[in-house]
Amino acid sequence: MSHSVLVVEDDTHTRAYLVDALSADAESYTVGTAVSLAQGLDALRRQMTDVMPVDLGLPDGNGLDSTSSTTELSENFRGGSMRLLVGWIAGRITLPLLFVLLLCGCTAEMKARAYAGDDRDGWQQPERVIGELGISAGQSVADVGSGGGYFTFRLAEAVGETGHVYAVDVDAEMNERLDRLTLERGANNVTVVLADYDDPKIPELVDLIFTSNTYHHIEERVAYFERACDYLKPDGRLAVLEYKQHGFLQRFLGHSTDDDIIVSELEQAGYTLLMKHDFIEQQSFLIFDRPH
Repeated sequence: MSHSVLVVEDDTHTRAYLVDALSADAESYTVGTAVSLAQGLDALRRQMTDVMPVDLGLPDGNGLDSTSSTTELSENFRGGSMRLLVGWIAGRITLPLLFVLLLCGCTAEMKARAYAGDDRDGWQQPERVIGELGISAGQSVADVGSGGGYFTFRLAEAVGETGHVYAVDVDAEMNERLDRLTLERGANNVTVVLADYDDPKIPELVDLIFTSNTYHHIEERVAYFERACDYLKPDGRLAVLEYKQHGFLQRFLGHSTDDDIIVSELEQAGYTLLMKHDFIEQQSFLIFDRPH
């Protein structure tokens, strides 16, 4: 059965990534796009007679129903409600329309809330993750894909006042937010870095490159991590936390990478697997030695 999928995303890079991922399975999905929330809602309204909101556990907002106007729906989403809307084309129940809203029109604060989630501390076990990294006071760490800073300040605490953390991300809006948080917290050992998609642009050599839930976003990963090696000290390491195919969202959007693929790609880039942790149900946790 073929599904019609409408991807609504205002970021060109993310939109192209999703379209490519879905189009790879042409027998299952027919993909359309919209660049704005209002445009997507109008398209949805024209093609469906009912809307069923399915909560994905992201920031809560007001309830949605099929009688809501486009303006009401738009305002609800802008207010922080992130939903997967499954609609039925009029008279064609066997052809569902999957309407995907991915942080479209969201502020940096809303993105940060979505990335962290209300229950992340429980399943993520951040203190244990930091402990297993074996970071010493005075070391330098690059948090690549720092996002809302979930791990940034924990890493900063681990390296201490004599160490340094570079919070590296390609999202300028998220970086501005993290910059403000850094100033508010007086975290003088944190520097926010705007990276390129193919280059983390870390300002100096570091002891550890750490990345959480970012690996699947990187294109040409072998080449990327070959380049990233240039930012590691001679005894530097790389740590990768990456979603497993644990839930619907990870499977459907490709927001996951099997650990055997990670190991294979990083070995191609010259890295050597040092440790594989399995205490996080939703993620792979792999630590590598840098190429020599």
